[in-house]
Amino acid sequence: MNNRLDFHCGGLPFFSFLLFTAIALAACEKPEGPGGTANISGTLIRQSYNDDYSLLISEKPAVNEDIFIIYGGEEMPGDRVSTGLNGRFAFNYLRPGRYIIYYMSEDSSLASREETEVIIETELARGEVKDLGTMIQLKTLNYDEGSAIINGIVKVTNYTNESHWPNLEIKDISFAQEQEVYLV
Repeated sequence: MNNRLDFHCGGLPFFSFLLFTAIALAACEKPEGPGGTANISGTLIRQSYNDDYSLLISEKPAVNEDIFIIYGGEEMPGDRVSTGLNGRFAFNYLRPGRYIIYYMSEDSSLASREETEVIIETELARGEVKDLGTMIQLKTLNYDEGSAIINGIVKVTNYTNESHWPNLEIKDISFAQEQEVYLV
């Protein structure tokens, strides 16, 4: 007579069922990354300067710039989003944990104007909505970059023939046509 007892659960030996359950429970511990209810957002603003960063030329939302996220202790970016027309970005549906957000910006302390990573480390709780606020991206403009408009109206003043300097008498004023205008 055999005194051995075999416990079965759905055709599997009982110890295999316990092992499978332990592995499944361990797998429920999810690391940082997509799949949760939290999110991280912010606004990227581009500040454009002259070549030695002594004069702020313009400040506007940074459009279509890449923002990267690194999940937990990973070394490589886990995802990338681009900023919208208002400079806003968001990483949605994140699990609780540690995150690194970074973007590229010029370094004003370097004469070579090299781009470097601007790094923001943050932690998220379950379901947390975190706004990183306004983040600044520096850029220098060369002499032929940027955008500006100079406009105006050119008028012609006609004086009467009988008047002399300094007592000129105005005959009429009209809009100038086909006049060349120079910018120095």
